[in-house]
Amino acid sequence: MADLVVANAPTPSAAGSDNDGNAATAVVHARLQLRALLDRKLRLQVSDGRVFAGVLMCLDRARNLVLAGTEEFNLEERRYIGLAMIPGRHIVRVEVEDDGAANTLFT
Repeated sequence: MADLVVANAPTPSAAGSDNDGNAATAVVHARLQLRALLDRKLRLQVSDGRVFAGVLMCLDRARNLVLAGTEEFNLEERRYIGLAMIPGRHIVRVEVEDDGAANTLFT
């Protein structure tokens, strides 16, 4: 899944354009990839350097993510947060945690 780029997913263009079919197909493909990430453990790095790890519960058009069972990591400590909403504008990096191995989705 290293090829998923949510930030640059195309949106359908104006009606009548030759690219309508390609753009619509790309949007459907991106949605299916995002849907596959629901209920999976993610690790997010935010703009201030903190890292959050939790299970993806939902996301919106602004790329805001809601994580359950979230832990926050920084240089000095690790703390349990629980349910957390991470603003999309602050997300720098997203990784999927699979059996100890992390796959980068986008940076």
